[in-house]
Parts: sequence; C-alpha cells; structure tokens
Amino acid sequence: MSVLFDVNQCLKSISLAQCGLGDSGVLQICAGLKRNSSLGFLDLSNNEIADEGAGQLAAAWQDGKTRLTHLNLSDNRITDVGALKLAHACRYLQPQQRTIVELNLMNNMIGADGAFYLGE
Repeated sequence: MSVLFDVNQCLKSISLAQCGLGDSGVLQICAGLKRNSSLGFLDLSNNEIADEGAGQLAAAWQDGKTRLTHLNLSDNRITDVGALKLAHACRYLQPQQRTIVELNLMNNMIGADGAFYLGE
C-alpha cells in the first residue's frame, strides 16, 4: 500500500472505506504518508482501526510530509486513548503541517475525556 504513495505523487484523494485494514493496514498507509505531500483527502472509515492505528496516523501526520486537509476515521474503534494521540499530534504540529480542516471521528468509542483532549 505504501508504494502507491511513492509511485503517485499527484494523488489528491483516496477512499479506503470498509476495506478491513485494521491497525496493521494503517501502518502500511502511514509509511506512505510520511513520504507523500500531495494527498489532501483520506477516508479510512469503517476499517476496525483502534487506538494503535490512531497513534500511527498521528505520528505519520507529525513526522511526515503529508498535507492532509480531510481525514475520515468515522465508524472505527478509536477510544479516548486514540483521541489523545490525535489531539497531541494536532497540538504539536509545525505551522506548515497544520492543514487539517476536517477530522471526522463519528461513531467511535470516544467519551468525554477524548472529546476534552480534542477540544483543547
């Protein structure tokens, strides 16, 4: 999967909704995100992604070249722990990395604590 991001540096949008990626599949995607600056929209909804996958995405977002503007993680298994990892990434991004305008986390297992982290 990460090879897709290397080969196609013009790719602007990709939907991998309902592919059963899980956290291990997200790891492959993150490897590509760290090297790709063209992708703006990534839909990973309904993929059984949990806190480990959310953490991998947060790290790729912080450490990589990605310029994502829309990240859809709805209908996964992300809890307050994953929300904290994503919130931490948002907080410590460099100014040129602060590109996300939509982060969809609907229908996950995020409670009041996770909502608080994300709201900060």
